[in-house]
Amino acid sequence: MAITIDSTVEEVLANPSHLRLPDRGDLSFAILTAIITAATERLTQERWSAAWYVLKLAEQGKKTSRQLRRKNQ
Repeated sequence: MAITIDSTVEEVLANPSHLRLPDRGDLSFAILTAIITAATERLTQERWSAAWYVLKLAEQGKKTSRQLRRKNQ
């Protein structure tokens, strides 16, 4: 799922593995901040775990992007 204005952070917290962050770092940062804020505002174990899973996916995506850039150079 590519996050859009129509998507909500609640949808991402319910299905974190479907999140696809945009290439722009500023937009990704804003989305991640919104997800973490929403998770901590109504904190449960499930929301906490989902938020950390989203951060893990974001980091993996960052590594993948770096690897792709290196291959293309």
